[in-house]
Amino acid sequence: MTDIQTNASKPTTADEGQRAYVLLVANSKGGVLKTTTACQVTSWFAKNGYKTLLIDADRQQSSADWVTLHHGRGLDTETLTCVQVTGEALKRQVRNLSKMFDVIVIDVDGNGDEDDTTLRAALKVCDRVVIPFFPCGLDARALNDFMKAVTAAQQTAHFPVSLFLARDFPADTSRPKVQTFVEAQWPEIKVDFLRSRILTRRSMVDVMSDGFSVWDFATRTGRYRDPKAVTDFEYLISELFPEIAASVGLTTETVVAETAAEV
Repeated sequence: MTDIQTNASKPTTADEGQRAYVLLVANSKGGVLKTTTACQVTSWFAKNGYKTLLIDADRQQSSADWVTLHHGRGLDTETLTCVQVTGEALKRQVRNLSKMFDVIVIDVDGNGDEDDTTLRAALKVCDRVVIPFFPCGLDARALNDFMKAVTAAQQTAHFPVSLFLARDFPADTSRPKVQTFVEAQWPEIKVDFLRSRILTRRSMVDVMSDGFSVWDFATRTGRYRDPKAVTDFEYLISELFPEIAASVGLTTETVVAETAAEV
């Protein structure tokens, strides 16, 4: 198994007593597929044998509800754990549990203001921040406090920040346009603008509601895979963790090729 911290071929980090890789999926705006992304990425790691912890630090507790349904169906029960924690306790929880897991994914809905202790705690312990971004002017400008908090933390901790387009964005939206907008609004933040695009698909609504991942969704007629939904998340994982994904035969090129063959 490929180690997440070093990308070297070695046993899992949890087995060796090293600390987990901490991925923070965050946005202050609702409806940008933040929780969906956190759950699906967590499930992918769990299905590939990594001991994975999903921390639900979102006030709506949707990630924890999803894991309860997921485990209730007998899925990823040995490799996926979920806890709910907010505030300064989040930082202590991550540090206490870090050596027990390979991957920790944190789902946070913080707004970034001075009273937002949950987001600020998560930013102190994460290795990377992933921001699902809906390219609407009003939504984007509402992120101001959140983006300022991420920028301030990044300048101290120097973690990478990755941003991808989410939801049903306008057809003429392009990554360069979003990049130009973000760099103009928050010039001090260093952002990796991913090529990934996670769209709102009916299948993803169903899998989240029913406690599945896009890789194990079942319909009344049997097992079902939505190739486009699978592609969305496998492409994202390939961009965020290219060597880990490649160790199981997953690259951005193979994702596109496999989808073309399925359609």
